[in-house]
Amino acid sequence: MLIRKTTEQPIVKAPRQSTEHAAIIALKALEFIAKDPRRLARFVELTGLTCDDVSNLAQSAGFQAALLDYLLADETLLLVFASECGVPVQGAQGIVLAREILWTSATD
Repeated sequence: MLIRKTTEQPIVKAPRQSTEHAAIIALKALEFIAKDPRRLARFVELTGLTCDDVSNLAQSAGFQAALLDYLLADETLLLVFASECGVPVQGAQGIVLAREILWTSATD
């Protein structure tokens, strides 16, 4: 029997997230944006939503996914969010996964 050593790295799978956990991340992102008037004003301006719209849509998986898209599109904003919410910079992968889960949930 011949045993070969390999230098290949094992594939590390990302931790599984639930829709509930993904929604919590999105709601933390919404809180992060809403607590700063300049962030909220920019979000409302770019999305065309009103503050009432945001409030009414907050529980919608589609809105939550779009909110995470918004956060992921702005690296500076993403890094500030990660820092303020205690998410490691590598945690952006978790935010991407949460967004994918929410988009899937919104289309089901």
